[in-house]
Amino acid sequence: MLGAGLLGGSFGTYEGSWNFGPSVESAKSVSELATRIVQAWESGSWAVQDQANQLHESTNLQLSIEKAVTVLNWLPVWDFATTVNRTVQGYKQFRPSRNSLKFQKKNWHRTIPHD
Repeated sequence: MLGAGLLGGSFGTYEGSWNFGPSVESAKSVSELATRIVQAWESGSWAVQDQANQLHESTNLQLSIEKAVTVLNWLPVWDFATTVNRTVQGYKQFRPSRNSLKFQKKNWHRTIPHD
């Protein structure tokens, strides 16, 4: 819908930035996200740095998906684990081969709920 609207010239309705992410009820902390990314990547680690002389960093980050919900009637369908796993898979596909588009085309149908 967003792409079709932009291609069709409906810039007023569809222009600007868009966020697609979890609902407020499904939000996780930064530490939960970092831990899950390391697990999905199957390597790496993360640690909290000494914050004594550092700028404040939020422990929770939340995208506002209100515009996508209101204008596109969009709702997230993936749970947290699926979202992180699919995102990491996409990065892994893209990183060595620079071929993420092939991965996305192969897997796009999995993003659409089927009855």
